[in-house]
Amino acid sequence: MTPADQSMAETLATDGGMRAEQLADATDTSQSTVYRMLQRLEGIVTSDDGHVRSTFRVSSSCSRRDSIHTHRPL
Repeated sequence: MTPADQSMAETLATDGGMRAEQLADATDTSQSTVYRMLQRLEGIVTSDDGHVRSTFRVSSSCSRRDSIHTHRPL
C-alpha cells in the first residue's frame, strides 16, 4: 500500500465515501491516482458510478493514524 493509498483509504474509512474528484482533492492527489488505488485495493474500496467508498468504517473514537489497524467491516 502506497502512502497515497493509505491516505485515501483512511479518508474513506472515516468519511464514509465521496466522489472520486472529491477524494482526489481531499488527499491532494490526482483522479488517476484515485483510480489506480481502486485497482490496487479492490475489495477494500469500491466505486459505484464514481462514488468511492471503503468497505470498512472506523469509529469516531479512533484516530486517523490508528484507523488502518482498528477498522471493522460494515
